[in-house]
Amino acid sequence: MAFIYLGVTGNTINIISLSALSIAIGMVVDDAIVVLENITRHIERGSTPREAAIYATNEVWLAVIATTLTIVAVFFPMTMVAHGRNDV
Repeated sequence: MAFIYLGVTGNTINIISLSALSIAIGMVVDDAIVVLENITRHIERGSTPREAAIYATNEVWLAVIATTLTIVAVFFPMTMVAHGRNDV
């Protein structure tokens, strides 16, 4: 998906692109850790793994999406700066 975006916008694989990819991968890992920690907490309290996954995900989905959107809002303008430099 990231390489499709780079191709459509005309960007190349450079330091900014690789930085964005590493931030995106880090966000996926961070979001997964938040969900897994909450699932583990539910399992320790006696829920079945299936119930724990459902309840835990329902509890944290908004926080996970909010943090991801915040990162996107902060770093998306950098893609426009990088794109502007390629045109010069």
